[in-house]
Amino acid sequence: LGAARNLVAALAEQTQHRRVHVLPVIEHSLHLEVGQCMMVSANSFDVMGARACGMRGAFVNRNALPYEETPYRPDVEVGNFTELAEALL
Repeated sequence: LGAARNLVAALAEQTQHRRVHVLPVIEHSLHLEVGQCMMVSANSFDVMGARACGMRGAFVNRNALPYEETPYRPDVEVGNFTELAEALL
């Protein structure tokens, strides 16, 4: 939990300067490779951005919307967070 708090604080500080360098923060603070992390969002644009950076992505498609035409597809697409938990177990 401490590492997650540090990550949020570092991202907030960098965002204030309008220069966000998320990937080095993930690798340094959490001691994980970018590909070991997953962006989970109900917003497809967030998932596309994460996938473009090399992260894994889960799209929680609560409204059954079509996903944009892009090569950056989610690793997992589910209808709700219960389905996400089941898919990841």
